[in-house]
Amino acid sequence: ELYNYATSDIISDSKPLDDLMWLSLLSQLNVTLLQCLKNFKKVKSLVLQNSSTASERICVLASLIQLILDPYFRTIEGFVVLIFKEWGEPRNPKNKLWTDFVMFIHFVYNMLYHNPNVFGFNEDFLHFILDEVHNVG
Repeated sequence: ELYNYATSDIISDSKPLDDLMWLSLLSQLNVTLLQCLKNFKKVKSLVLQNSSTASERICVLASLIQLILDPYFRTIEGFVVLIFKEWGEPRNPKNKLWTDFVMFIHFVYNMLYHNPNVFGFNEDFLHFILDEVHNVG
């Protein structure tokens, strides 16, 4: 269902993402996220740098890393703070960042699904956030 938000007709004038492209983006981001977390475990610090392959996803990576490393961001209050800190004011769904934001929420949903006890919110909260941001546009 979260995929439908990202592939809806309201995303800019570009053609909607197809299933294979969406899964490929998620897979690439997952590999990069795991690499970042492994590096953090080794050296206890992390620097995210824009590159030609990840520059558009840097906000997703930064948000996910903070969510994983700091339990505060897994509370309702902390999650809202994280969104405003990394994503700014709610974006217009026609904005290019909309797909990245939905990708972030998609990852959070999967983490929530597999680890519900470490989050202070549920799936309904994620749907509420997407609906609110979507209705801003």
